Amino acid sequence: GHKLVTYSGNNQHYSPAGSHACQCDDPLQGGANLKFNVTNREMYRWVPRHCDLLAWNSTQFCHLLGSRKILFVGDSTMQQTFATLVSMIMHSGGGCAEQIIMGRSDHVAFTLKSRLSALAYVMKYQPDICIIAFGSHQSDEGDILDIWGKISLQLESFRTASHKNITLVFKSQNPGHVNCTSAKEPIPTRQVIIPHEENDLFNYYNQRIFDNMSKNISTTLGFKLIDMEPLHYRPDAHPYKKLLPHKRAAHDCLHYCMPGPLDVFSHILLNMLHTGELG
Repeated sequence: GHKLVTYSGNNQHYSPAGSHACQCDDPLQGGANLKFNVTNREMYRWVPRHCDLLAWNSTQFCHLLGSRKILFVGDSTMQQTFATLVSMIMHSGGGCAEQIIMGRSDHVAFTLKSRLSALAYVMKYQPDICIIAFGSHQSDEGDILDIWGKISLQLESFRTASHKNITLVFKSQNPGHVNCTSAKEPIPTRQVIIPHEENDLFNYYNQRIFDNMSKNISTTLGFKLIDMEPLHYRPDAHPYKKLLPHKRAAHDCLHYCMPGPLDVFSHILLNMLHTGELG
């Protein structure tokens, strides 16, 4: 029968979906020592209980997008989200991939060397929709408040710089998981990470705190929200990339296999375009 993973305290579940190979190298578990089939990471799709998401259709996505441009601003996890959307558009024959733009920025509100601020990227690319995300490179709550404080002062500049009625969107973080190498399938409850846990080398504990702060502040400032909550239940879908010997960790438990659970972002974005939430 079909496998169903339910989440206590959530009105969501993962159910089996059409499987295709996860394009991730598994140098630590590959070859004859492979402990589980990498395609397992693509066996599940996120299904909300109290509403229906449109099935992905790149032609429909491009039709709803029209002539508008979407700008992504964020770090390497945002680059993965951007690349996932562009790949899904191109793979199924959509014609609007060139209207999706990426601006790399770890701190979003500030320009640091070649990585511009979100406002600078808006001035450069003149998008109709700007999606920002941050948190992985921030150390504490003060960093989050500094970024939002700067953005709050720039809101009018965002609108005048784009010469359009720009729609601003905050995307919560693509979460990391402690000890992701032991996960073989989606988990039924959000992984509990305690402060200063020995194996939490990249401060994944802070992600939930930072996201809750950013969700509250962004909506107050008039941002739309794309919540990546479904990824909290997918510790099984990280690439296990081995880091250099001088690094403190042996695996990458932050980024995700592509294709994989990040596909849910494109589904959510399609539905927001369909409902008119993005204008």
